Amino acid sequence: MRLQLKQQPLLAQLDVVRGFAILAVFIFHIYGAAFGMDKLPFLGNFRDYSKAPDLAFLIFWPYQYGMLGVTLFFVLSGFCIHLSFLKYVNFLEDRDLDFQFKTYIKDFFVRRIFRIVPAYLLALLILSFIYNPTKIDIETSEGSFQFFSHLFLVHNFSKDSFFGINPVFWSIAVEMQLYCIYPLLLIIRKHLGIAKTVLAIFIFQYFYGQLGWDLDLQINELGKSWQNPFMESLQIFRQMPFNFWFTWATGAYLAEHIYVKNKKILNLNLQYKILFLSLYLLGSLYKPLSALGHYSTIVLFISFVEDYIFDRQNLTSLECAIANVGLCSYSMYLFHQPIVVWLVGLLSKPFNSYFICTVGAILVFIPVFGISWLIYKYVEIPTHRAGKSIAQQISSSDLKIYGDNKYGNPK
Repeated sequence: MRLQLKQQPLLAQLDVVRGFAILAVFIFHIYGAAFGMDKLPFLGNFRDYSKAPDLAFLIFWPYQYGMLGVTLFFVLSGFCIHLSFLKYVNFLEDRDLDFQFKTYIKDFFVRRIFRIVPAYLLALLILSFIYNPTKIDIETSEGSFQFFSHLFLVHNFSKDSFFGINPVFWSIAVEMQLYCIYPLLLIIRKHLGIAKTVLAIFIFQYFYGQLGWDLDLQINELGKSWQNPFMESLQIFRQMPFNFWFTWATGAYLAEHIYVKNKKILNLNLQYKILFLSLYLLGSLYKPLSALGHYSTIVLFISFVEDYIFDRQNLTSLECAIANVGLCSYSMYLFHQPIVVWLVGLLSKPFNSYFICTVGAILVFIPVFGISWLIYKYVEIPTHRAGKSIAQQISSSDLKIYGDNKYGNPK
């Protein structure tokens, strides 16, 4: 296996995509903070437009689609994780060394823990014990439940803690849980190949989705009958990483397809892109088609990422600026929402929602980006380097590698 694309442009392009994703999420949270809601509820099968707080909410309606940035992050995560694995295997093949699954898993989890946990732990501690709007009382049962469920990254399994402390933290828990089942994906891939593995994951997720809902409903009903609020709030099965596995695995499939074959998976023309975009928009407005709309976004994002990697060799000044945002996108993701809610609350007193969703968004972005860049520079980079160093030492020891033992990691 040999990656045909140049490494540096690829890394820059991935940072641009990350920047695009976090800016979309940022705009989505500006929208929600400005209006006190980020989407209209369904009335039957259609959105209830009578619930719109004012005309500005409908004018800035496209902002709500910024929530798709989270889906794009999952696709990117699968892409980067699997590309790193492919480069790891290729590194060993170049040196006539055998791949050892256990060694790789140790390497993988050391890197992931050092990449994800330090900045997350910093955010959790600050928001739990220092930042007043989100501060908790750990001496209470509710406060201790919130903190420790977040600390062990299982807070997505309960309705009471899913959006607790910091609403965006739910996806960090899912991300870590996806890492935990990545070895399973590799095992299946070894026997079926990547394409059939992704297909098997799709079929599994399709049937598991309804089963997960039914199992949780049974647990919730038992909680009601036993008057157990904790059981009533559980959503373990429907929030399992299996419900996000296909989205993540498509990114892995794209990485392997590009790495091995150096060509696109879909290569959609404009007409098909418009079709899938229309299906998503229709699914977002008409409830029975919501699942179709979700899978349409995955197709669109795969198409977007592969087109961008192959077609954008030289970045413009604007793209370079977005790439800088992408570099600190993880820290920005962790910290931005509480800051957005606080600053938008201050701006909403003298200014209306039109100002907040335009000039106000830029004013809020400036401190958010500044804080995120500092955390990226002084927390993310040092801990990431430490994790890479420890992981390389593990691989070097287990595989008896001497000399240059560095291999790339796109994330």
